[in-house]
Amino acid sequence: MIETIVFIDDSKQARRTFQRRLSRIFGEGYQVVCPNIAPELEEMLHYLDKIEDKVTYFIDEDLVHESDAQFKGSELIERIRVIDPKIPIYILTSNLASVDEHLGNIEFAIDKTSLSDNKEEYKKRFFRHLDTLKKVRTKQEKRFDELFSKSLIEPLKESEKVEYDELNVVRSKVLVDEAILSEESVAKLDMQSRQLKDLYKELKGLEEDIDGS
Repeated sequence: MIETIVFIDDSKQARRTFQRRLSRIFGEGYQVVCPNIAPELEEMLHYLDKIEDKVTYFIDEDLVHESDAQFKGSELIERIRVIDPKIPIYILTSNLASVDEHLGNIEFAIDKTSLSDNKEEYKKRFFRHLDTLKKVRTKQEKRFDELFSKSLIEPLKESEKVEYDELNVVRSKVLVDEAILSEESVAKLDMQSRQLKDLYKELKGLEEDIDGS
């Protein structure tokens, strides 16, 4: 499975540049997606929700210079945190002074220049955060199975019901995404099968023409 790094910046040039740089840092097994900026926060969140297998965000704080965004990077991060409280998020900016140093919704802020100058050190930190995310997600899956098994034997406590429902929302979304992927795969296989049958008929016809002549 290819996992996705999301880079959000209002500058097209920055998106091209950092897509290459981040791709080199994360290497095989990861893709860097750089979506366009939607004007409204809700629209942007809706667009991000459609990006599958997200494991990290890099977001610029100032998104208004070259886009019509009505929100700052930190405001977008606050909303992402409601949806996914554990995913690593970094502010990548050319002006660290504009970032609140006490912002608790990010791992840390990075100066765009220093990312290139110290990429090996940053790479180590990024992958430590990714390892933590994967462990957390595995624990969530295990906890869901525990609560589900318990619910078959006895009623869950109120706090457990809340926890179960929250975990079930995440799990249900994954299953829906997998179902969509499965349907697309089946459709692709059907198309390839029809193409092979048509090719076989065509070759069979050529063979008969040759034999007949």
